[in-house]
Amino acid sequence: AATAIAAPPALAALSATSPAPVGAPAPFTSVIPTSLAPAFAGIRQCESGDVYSLDTNNGYYGAYQFSLQTWVDLGETGLPSAAAPAVQDAAAYRLYQSSGFASWPACAAILGL
Repeated sequence: AATAIAAPPALAALSATSPAPVGAPAPFTSVIPTSLAPAFAGIRQCESGDVYSLDTNNGYYGAYQFSLQTWVDLGETGLPSAAAPAVQDAAAYRLYQSSGFASWPACAAILGL
């Protein structure tokens, strides 16, 4: 018999949210832990003015200014700036889990992270 594997707390919280009514936009949810939300908001503000769709034609995209190579290395496809906010947040959190805030050195320094 197959054994069910419990989802990590952050993912369990996402699956516990109620679906949006038919025709309504899905609620914004993020896998970023609440304790880190202010730091990630600061990174987004510093990197992109908190604009998830930002594409300034400088080789970096989205709210966290991912390079395409980093985005692909994180298992994502397409342009980061075209991805939903929750997808960008999840990718940024995975990047943080592997290297902390070192992936955003200038903004991390400015923010004291």
